[in-house]
Amino acid sequence: VAQPIKVMVIGAFGKMGALSVTTLQADPVFEVVATVGRNENVHGLLQSHAPDVVLDFTLPDAVYGHAKMIIEYGAHPVIGTSGLDADQITQLQALAQPKQLGGLIVPNFSITAVLMMRFAAEAATVLDKVEIVELHHAQKVDAPSGTATKTAALIQAARARPDAKEACKQMETVDITSVRLPGIFGHQAVVFEGVGETLTIKHDAMSREAMMPGVRLACQQVLTLRELYYGLDCLL
Repeated sequence: VAQPIKVMVIGAFGKMGALSVTTLQADPVFEVVATVGRNENVHGLLQSHAPDVVLDFTLPDAVYGHAKMIIEYGAHPVIGTSGLDADQITQLQALAQPKQLGGLIVPNFSITAVLMMRFAAEAATVLDKVEIVELHHAQKVDAPSGTATKTAALIQAARARPDAKEACKQMETVDITSVRLPGIFGHQAVVFEGVGETLTIKHDAMSREAMMPGVRLACQQVLTLRELYYGLDCLL
């Protein structure tokens, strides 16, 4: 019988962290070995609980230090916290590479949101005018969202491909509009303009439960990876 995957959750008492703990505890594939709150000794808990996977749902100002510590320890990081910039992601990938340590930095755990990003990247090879509009609840600490930033990066990468149409190979910045209002959970629209028409690729999340299949997938499949990836799309 396969041993359960040992998971430590940092930020376990926030909304996403608490729901993830409940979800993982209900699944026999996983054993939640530690739930970590604010101001706890993450390094000491890594040593004492020896997790296979560390799931991080904390704050932008703490996430880089946590990710670096997890990789240095040798556990597989699954980072659900926004706030890492491109240079920090590159540094973390360089740290994981000699260890061939699989990890994930996940802007959005919703599998349908990942599909939305993939479809937007495909449309961007044909249509050159695009804007992203993302709407989230007023408590969300970052703007633009990690999902919007990742979508923009995928659009830019798609337009850089040799087979992208010439009109769409211009690496213009993708404009992002962020809205923060109470009563909204999480929505994103990628709006393309053609000649006399528009195409909108839209994703709506109504609750945090939408993220839980992706959390389970990430925590299970990260063990099969040999490098640190940015985005859940590598598992689909």
